[in-house]
Amino acid sequence: MRLIVLLCGALLAACAFLSCSGSSFVDLATLQINLDLARMPGQEDYPDADGVYVLDNTDVHMKIEDYNIVTYDTIHRVKKLFKNIESQAVVVISLDENEKLKSIRARTIKADGTPVEVKKEDFLTSYGEGGGEVLYTDRTVIRFTFPAIEKNCYVEYEYKILERRPFVTDIWEIQHDVPTIRNNYTLTVPVILMEQESRGGLNWSWHYKTYAYEGIGKPNITIPVNPEGGTTTQEAIFTWSLSDVPAFESEPSMPSLDRFDGHVKFSPSEWNSWNDVSRWYYGQLFKPRIETDGEIAAKAMELTASCIGDAEKISRIFRYVQSLRYVAIELGLGSIQPTPAATVLERAYGDCKDKSVLLVSLLRSAGISAEPVLVMTQDEGVLDPAFPSWFFNHMIVKAEARGGSTYWLDATVPTCPIVELPWQCEGIDVLVLHQDGTSAIERTPASASSANTTSFFIREDISKSLDARFDVTMKFHGERNFRNREFFRDRTEQEMKEFCKTLVVDDFVGATVGRYSFSNLDSVNADLVFRFDFAVSNALKQQSDLYFLTADPFKLLNEFGWLVKDKRRYPLSFSYPRTIRRDITINYPRDGFAVRNLPADVTQQGDNFDYTQSSRSEAPGTIQVTEEFAVKKREIGPKEYASTKKFFERIQTHNAEKIVFVGK
Repeated sequence: MRLIVLLCGALLAACAFLSCSGSSFVDLATLQINLDLARMPGQEDYPDADGVYVLDNTDVHMKIEDYNIVTYDTIHRVKKLFKNIESQAVVVISLDENEKLKSIRARTIKADGTPVEVKKEDFLTSYGEGGGEVLYTDRTVIRFTFPAIEKNCYVEYEYKILERRPFVTDIWEIQHDVPTIRNNYTLTVPVILMEQESRGGLNWSWHYKTYAYEGIGKPNITIPVNPEGGTTTQEAIFTWSLSDVPAFESEPSMPSLDRFDGHVKFSPSEWNSWNDVSRWYYGQLFKPRIETDGEIAAKAMELTASCIGDAEKISRIFRYVQSLRYVAIELGLGSIQPTPAATVLERAYGDCKDKSVLLVSLLRSAGISAEPVLVMTQDEGVLDPAFPSWFFNHMIVKAEARGGSTYWLDATVPTCPIVELPWQCEGIDVLVLHQDGTSAIERTPASASSANTTSFFIREDISKSLDARFDVTMKFHGERNFRNREFFRDRTEQEMKEFCKTLVVDDFVGATVGRYSFSNLDSVNADLVFRFDFAVSNALKQQSDLYFLTADPFKLLNEFGWLVKDKRRYPLSFSYPRTIRRDITINYPRDGFAVRNLPADVTQQGDNFDYTQSSRSEAPGTIQVTEEFAVKKREIGPKEYASTKKFFERIQTHNAEKIVFVGK
């Protein structure tokens, strides 16, 4: 569920907005002159780019209609395609419930200059799209594809929307995945809404902040001629115009793009502190949905009647709210305003804000201090303490027991233990909303690598015919514990066997999976244990009189594509710290084989990773292999990438070594 702000009443009067000026398709020759280009761009100018935005124009026109502030926003883009043109041919425009499409046009200009417009019936519109566990929303999605595309053609589109509650979650995207020759942002504002300085100048009375892009400065201000002469019709125009904006080139396994691609965020002028944000949200939207009497009080009493102490009460109530289905219906204010607690209780389902208001209501009914917490999850971005704004996508609850124990509770994950948070909510700044309407930025707990451990216990029995049978026990603690409970729930036998095959297919393509079983699948507070066995033909690979065995088919990490580059610009993200341990016992017929070579022991330790592996054969017929790998930090900076790359290259080289036997 993505929380999208909706403002009304007096707050609207201080917001700034996106608008549209009703421009038309460009003439390429005129555009070239306006951009002061000696010639239009070609692939030789951008040899590594798939294309280039020649123009990216956002025109925002603020108006006062029916005593409310609205904006008409026009987005106009012209792009030249060089290569991989199919990947650039489709446009998807998503509008939330306070935005209404007023017009849209699109066309292709072929390499020979022939224009081909998108027909009206080829703009495909869908309503109420949710996806996942979002049942229904007010969101409108418009899709279309450009006709007759070819290399060196231009594609152009322009659409205009009416925005009824603008300039709260608005973002101006400066960078794209290809370069931009000119990126303009224009805001036209009735002067009557602007603050006048004593010297007659105009102040910019809305908050904005630039991220990951230097040098845009303050917007230029112009006061156009006002032919009507009245104070209500005088306008001021604020303009940014950026030239030669480089492409934003993402890297594999990097953190949220929101931290690194160039953009500007906007926020209403009333939000000078985070208390202003919290007073509005908690006071107007969340607090009225809290209920602590009637059915809520009765349910709290039912859940906690046998409990001893606050800790048990919190656990019992949390477990109940966790058990309710996650379903989101985001209509109107429902995208950010929770459903009344009693209604959530009756429906037995809700999204993060619905579950949070019910959890807060039940806890307070039981005499427990509980507060809602607004979250920007780490996979989506970060909360900026210096910029009060509304860019949240999740809600959790902070509860405190008498005696001082604090509990951070995410009721949307039914398999998460009460002492843990999903990795997206760990170790991040969040906004805690107090009952008096004030707020505080606090940091959620972060887990260590030892708290997220996956342990493998593997027994391999090798026969004289070179076949092998593997018995595998996997024990999950921490993040993988509750995530795998969700994954394994309601899987069929066929699905489970296919899953087991995916674990070993890289080394044993023809593996035949036998039985599987679970322990503690329904016990949230215990470690999940998963067992399965599989058989492999020709597990020993023969070359001349030597036999080679891959003892460990399980990979340390699923993806090493990020190792391709020699340097990185952005951090390397591992989502959360973790430890992988393996204890492997290999039994082989000592009358058929003898050990010729075991991989050398290795130990590598550092600030970011640890790795140890040892192999030993203390008695004929048996080999013991132990391995432990730990990711100590969830994020590794670019300056540490070279050493990180060498670390993993050494591990890969070592893991390529095989146990070597000779026949008797």
